[in-house]
Amino acid sequence: MTWKKWPRPLAWGICDNCKQGFRYEKRRNKTRATCEHCGHEQVVGTKYGAKKERCRLQHTHDSGMEAEYCAILQIRKRAGEIIHFEYGKEYKMQVGGELFIHKPDFTIYEAEANPGCIYYKPIEVHEVKGFEKMEWRLKRAIFRLLYPKIKYITIKKIRGRWVKK
Repeated sequence: MTWKKWPRPLAWGICDNCKQGFRYEKRRNKTRATCEHCGHEQVVGTKYGAKKERCRLQHTHDSGMEAEYCAILQIRKRAGEIIHFEYGKEYKMQVGGELFIHKPDFTIYEAEANPGCIYYKPIEVHEVKGFEKMEWRLKRAIFRLLYPKIKYITIKKIRGRWVKK
């Protein structure tokens, strides 16, 4: 008995260059596809196979793990553990004349009451990671140097449990 190899499923994409539809083989870690019409090569998926998902607040997250953690933060907010959190806040970092923008997944705030107004001050940044790349480690180190008052926490899911690092 011989096993028949099943053909790979095809997916459709729209070329950024010629705006025509084209087919490409759907693979688990496929990141690039070539247009059949103009030969333009473009990114068609994420490097690690993550799919964008929405949470209860209708944020579009880069992965399902981020959407799950957003739901946990919503529960902590309702319980009164945290005052406010924001998704995808941009932090500008300038090093050696070059400007970098780092967008951690979540920024956690605490309320500071001044006479006449309430000010939300960022106290923690949470980054949900499945895999740590060298580029991200460098951004984290620069962030910790430029924003010493904000605590940078890495969140991972190991064997079904959330772990802070």
